[in-house]
Amino acid sequence: MKRLLKFCFTIGCCAVLFWIASSNYQFCNNANGYIINSDNKNITVPQFDWSEDGLGISTDVTVDTTLLSSVDFSDCYAHSLLNEKEQQAYELIYEVLMSHTPTIHLNADVADRIDVIYQSVCADHGEIFWTDGYDYTYYKQSGEIIDIVFSPSYTYSVTERDKYQSIIEERLAVFLSGVTSDMTDYEKSKYIYDVLITNVSYNKKAEHNQNIVSVFVNGETVCRGYASAVQYMCSILGVESVIVDGLVGEEPHTWNLVKLDGKWYHLDVTWGNSKYKAGNNTVPYTDYNYLNVTQDSILQTHSIRKLFKLPVCDSTDNSYFVKENCIFYNYDETGIGELVSKCKKGDTLYLKFGDAAVYEMVINKLFIDKILFDYCKNGIKGYSYIEDTIHNTIVIVFN
Repeated sequence: MKRLLKFCFTIGCCAVLFWIASSNYQFCNNANGYIINSDNKNITVPQFDWSEDGLGISTDVTVDTTLLSSVDFSDCYAHSLLNEKEQQAYELIYEVLMSHTPTIHLNADVADRIDVIYQSVCADHGEIFWTDGYDYTYYKQSGEIIDIVFSPSYTYSVTERDKYQSIIEERLAVFLSGVTSDMTDYEKSKYIYDVLITNVSYNKKAEHNQNIVSVFVNGETVCRGYASAVQYMCSILGVESVIVDGLVGEEPHTWNLVKLDGKWYHLDVTWGNSKYKAGNNTVPYTDYNYLNVTQDSILQTHSIRKLFKLPVCDSTDNSYFVKENCIFYNYDETGIGELVSKCKKGDTLYLKFGDAAVYEMVINKLFIDKILFDYCKNGIKGYSYIEDTIHNTIVIVFN
């Protein structure tokens, strides 16, 4: 459950005006879209100008996507789970999709696994936006299947595909213009998470919303578009990622797994975007409860459709709150106060607590007893905050 509580105050004045509005998110991040709580380097996420005349931002950055046409399948998670004949079929399907040809012949031994194989290709390759399904024909002899003709369903002509691909690659150059060669796996994953949330709106009515065209051409998408973009961007930055499907309540949903420093994590850009949960009548903030989290954490709000066996996701080493040194396992007023004192007007501070008891104690101390006032400096006149009782986290926006 989430609540918004807003406090307006003047330092040194005892009068405090506050209001509470359930699920009414009215937040604004700082100019970079987020604040790094620790002393880690601050990485700037570009803000894209969705202007009528195209890119809106000039850049000398280029993105080498040609490598994707000669992909190393050893880095493809869903591919790795298939047996040898299924992997051969996977690679043939990938080949026919990349070459945009009408048909391919598959080994008869994979007849009952065609859908799993096709979905595995899609899970490993978010860059493939020009297909949305397939048909196939069996040929039998003496009652035995001897051949399978696989025919992709193409949603764009070759000309349309080339046009959109050209735009996508140019805009990727802008989206990735803040990437540096010395970034860690965590920094790459956070950068992708931040840049998509900062620049791409959630909109159920977005055109092309089941693929990356909606993300990089239109600037608005749904969960499938976000997840495809994450997988594509990860592949460019050398981070292994795969698309997974499931449910949130009764609604189908799609997100990612990412492999960072040899360990797997769940990453859900859609749920990281506050507008997805609060609607378009709010200024967005970034919810880091869905960046690089464990399976136990994601299952608090999601259920997983196990098209293929998922890897173990039980590490918190690359979670936002661990990496940014803003998780507390007991009530530490000094530690929290130090983080608050570093903030300035317009900053957003994210805090997580080890259990519900510590979380409730902090809520009482900071906001009921109002000790947060004691640590507000740097021109701060007030603050707003969100409580998240599912994850024991607090988001504080200073104004």
